Formats: sequence, C-alpha cells, structure tokens
Amino acid sequence: METGDLIEHEGVRWMVQSRDALARTVKLSRGTIGEAKEIGDDDSAAKVVANPAKTWPFIPGTTKPKHGKITSILLSRGKKMFELEFLVDWVPSNFQRPGGPIFFRPELQLRNGEVLIAVHADDVRIRMPVTRSFGTVSSRQAKALAKQTPPSVFDHLMKDNDGFDDD
Repeated sequence: METGDLIEHEGVRWMVQSRDALARTVKLSRGTIGEAKEIGDDDSAAKVVANPAKTWPFIPGTTKPKHGKITSILLSRGKKMFELEFLVDWVPSNFQRPGGPIFFRPELQLRNGEVLIAVHADDVRIRMPVTRSFGTVSSRQAKALAKQTPPSVFDHLMKDNDGFDDD
C-alpha cells in the first residue's frame, strides 16, 4: 500500500493518507465522514482497489474554500440526476482542505459536455462541466509532450555548453 491508494478494509472503503515505513503501518481516512484508523501495511484484510491520482481521470476543482468541503456530487444524464457515491465513484485529492482536483471512477464513462454538480457543506451547489481536457494525469502529460515542438538545428546554440565549468 502507498499514500493515495483507495483500499477496501473489512467491507469499507478508505484512503491511505500516510505511511510509516519504520512502524510498517498506514493511516487510513474516510475523509468527509471524519473517521480515521491505523493498520499494518501488510494487513491481509486490506485490498487495494485503485490509486485514483494515477489511474482515474479528474476535473480541476472549481470550488471556493468559503463554501467548505464537497459533501456530495450529482451527475446529470439526460433528464435524470444521479448521486455519485463517495470513495466509490469520486475521491477528492485532499481530504484536509476544500478545492483541488476531484478524481472520478473510469467506469462512469463521463463524456465531454456532461455536467456534474458539487454540493458543499453549506448547501451551495456549483456546476462542474466535463471538458475536452478531462483525463488522467498521465494522459494529460502525454498530450502536453505531444504538443511540444521538436528542437530546431539552432537550439543547441542557445544552450550553455561551451565546455567550461563555473567552479
């Protein structure tokens, strides 16, 4: 288990908040529910479900700290509204502070143009549209690298490679 893993322990979903390598324990949290506990990092009852930060697509948080943490997220599909399940369908990047990216389970198959509604602690609702840039961290990095122009024949002249050290 590593920090950021979403695990299932004794039939309940948890996020690994920190790992103590010396004590060989991990601190688990349920986020908005406020529960926390510590287990051994080799606990056989703990099953790693995913690491949302690495494998789940995300939407940048459009929340404002004054509204508090997000308590639920609604998905509008057609004329129906569905409430997404916390720690199953969506996970915030950081339980300790409001805002930041929100990761969504890939099986939801969110499409460009769909609208998610974030419900905050003070009952403020904020729209979060799914945009074309929706994707995982690694897919966004790959797109950014693909957009970079290849170096020209004169780029080596711009580098400081005169052979002398600054020592």
